[in-house]
Amino acid sequence: MTAAEAAANDNAAWYVTFNPKTCYYQLRNVGTGQYLTYNTSRNKFLTTNKETPTTTESFQFMRGRTDVNIGTGSTAVTARGYWIIRPEKTLNPPCMGSNAGGRITNETFNIANSTKDQRWIILSGEELQAFDTAVKDERKAELEDMLTRIKALANTPHTEDEAGTDATLTAKLSEIEEKSRDTEITSEGISSLTEEALTAGMAFLAEATPESVEQPFDITFLMSDAELTDGEGWSSKPTISFSCGEFFENTFDFNQTVTGLPAGTYQFKGRGFQRPGTTADVYKAFIAGQDDVNATIYAGDKEAKIQNIAAEAQTKKLGGSETAVGSNPTRYVPNNMQAASLYFAADLYDNGVVTQLTEDDSKLKVGMRCSETSSSYWCIFDDFRLYYYGSMSPDFVTDIRPAITDKTQAEDLFATPSDVYSLSGVCVRRQATSLDGLGRGIYIVNGRKVIVK
Repeated sequence: MTAAEAAANDNAAWYVTFNPKTCYYQLRNVGTGQYLTYNTSRNKFLTTNKETPTTTESFQFMRGRTDVNIGTGSTAVTARGYWIIRPEKTLNPPCMGSNAGGRITNETFNIANSTKDQRWIILSGEELQAFDTAVKDERKAELEDMLTRIKALANTPHTEDEAGTDATLTAKLSEIEEKSRDTEITSEGISSLTEEALTAGMAFLAEATPESVEQPFDITFLMSDAELTDGEGWSSKPTISFSCGEFFENTFDFNQTVTGLPAGTYQFKGRGFQRPGTTADVYKAFIAGQDDVNATIYAGDKEAKIQNIAAEAQTKKLGGSETAVGSNPTRYVPNNMQAASLYFAADLYDNGVVTQLTEDDSKLKVGMRCSETSSSYWCIFDDFRLYYYGSMSPDFVTDIRPAITDKTQAEDLFATPSDVYSLSGVCVRRQATSLDGLGRGIYIVNGRKVIVK
């Protein structure tokens, strides 16, 4: 309902009664006269016709610890939400929640700040209009952000796979902008326009291909919390600090599914490394050509190992707690989350995997995982990105040419310092002048496979 509709509808209003002896509350609907109740036999929050409320109509209210901030600027509203809890002698009693479809649900009480679907905002009539205005302003900001992102896709140098693709998108975005200027539009109407803009953007991508592999369509905005601020939208919760997520001596599958995607080629990237043991042992093994990393980055049915912590060891400290390894020269690797974040900020430990969606699919599961772990195994990651390459083939995106086994040919590749990559696309050495010191295996230098025996 809009604020005006809710103010005129007694079914949206409740009498709130507090019993100081029990410290419990009762909620009675103004329009129907029914009480909120918890039906124990059905394990549901319902309403019931009763003259006098009993214990099943009594609830504990628990105030949230964080503010609910709606809108921006002068129209912003700040409030607190409340858990509405069925009183029971347990740490995880039932509490009233809601789902995306607007239905009331029975939730297991979770004290975390992230459980927003369990906290309810109680507004007075005077606050209702301010809340409605703030919501509308917030939705307008979301629409403007979506339009900006879709226009950025259109401004990426590209070719049309279908003639008229650009003109169709331009016309649709103009139509959406015109509708958004209607003074009578509701917050729900604005949200619908945001969905229309996203749909138009995905339809555009389905008929467009970037001109260059180096400048694909950046669709990272379709992901939830790609920069790991709180982990919301991901399948599991790592330890999060310095905008990094970590798992220590734990197996994990940290993922999310991006939906509504067109067919075509995608690349999923993320910074991260695994230390498969103690730092000293891992570095010694890596230099000897042994890489025990078992954590992978994946997109759909494609996956690749992420970098070993030793792969991007630096000759100079970057900050935070770092461990010295090797000699002549001494190198350094991160030893805590702060140090790892500084290495990531320096564009180190990048990982990627390329996959393809067919016309029969429109969703892509992306993430990192590790199915085995042991003592001192440490995995940390950050800065996830998702790119779209349209009708380019995965092989064209990776652009790997025939392998070089001749030593003289390999030396010619380093006429100027070049980055060295693993087969999975991980940069294992930057601005290198040779392959000396790298373990046995296949590497990529300037788009060519080079085999180190």
